[in-house]
Amino acid sequence: MYYPLQQKAYVNKVRRHFNVTNVEHEITLLAEEEGELSDAIILDNRDDVVDAIGDIMIYCLGLCGMFRWNADEVIKKDVPYIPEEPSSSQGHLPYIVREIGMIAKNYKKSNKFPIDRLNKQSEFQEHIGNLMGYCHNFFSFIKVDEMHVLEDIISRNEGRTHEGYMPGKRESE
Repeated sequence: MYYPLQQKAYVNKVRRHFNVTNVEHEITLLAEEEGELSDAIILDNRDDVVDAIGDIMIYCLGLCGMFRWNADEVIKKDVPYIPEEPSSSQGHLPYIVREIGMIAKNYKKSNKFPIDRLNKQSEFQEHIGNLMGYCHNFFSFIKVDEMHVLEDIISRNEGRTHEGYMPGKRESE
């Protein structure tokens, strides 16, 4: 289910000469999306919530590709909610924020080598899997077709420049 999307996302990263070795860079991008998700929840903007969750999932798929993992084997759809499963969008946010923080913490405590020699890979896999699971559950909570969203984001990303803009469009568009 996720692996074909992972392959498409990773092939696009390679084709576009995007980062495929520096985990720290991907963590920074995850943190940026975390901020966008927080803003979208605060502003109660459902479309932006969907886009931010989708972008976080795309970065997770990209990380799975970088680590040479199969995303279908990494995702944990039965992630634990303590004390209970959230009943609001705001309730999902701390779980997503926590896992992004744990990914960053693992990087901070790692040897910081390029991905092929990076240690602590099992810890990265655990937290990326949890993050994917929480995002999957968030999509279900807001009743959005997750696969359609991810396919749409991958399709849009195929046309983006390295800076993230669509060719022929200015930043303000």
